[in-house]
Amino acid sequence: MLSADDCMTVPIQSLLAQAAASMCRLITFTRVGREVTESRLGRAAIQNEQRLCRAYEVALKLRSEEVVRFCNRFIAPGCPAAIARDNPFFVALVVDQCVRGAFHED
Repeated sequence: MLSADDCMTVPIQSLLAQAAASMCRLITFTRVGREVTESRLGRAAIQNEQRLCRAYEVALKLRSEEVVRFCNRFIAPGCPAAIARDNPFFVALVVDQCVRGAFHED
């Protein structure tokens, strides 16, 4: 099982992408229906994803300064450290959208 310690040496852009993907999977579980989420397999999958999300959250909070530097350099200058520290998944999802080209400069 992945731990926050395992995430400390992963390149920050990869960690952000992995965290965003994990959060998206967890959100997807809320849409698959009760019969799936209440099944033994569904509960196991959700618990596993929650553990992954927790590891990513801890690592991103510990590496929030690195997240800010990455955002300021590659995404948009002015990313507040408090947002990166307090809302790591929000930042990860925004970075993921930017990397995928969801935001375009006019």
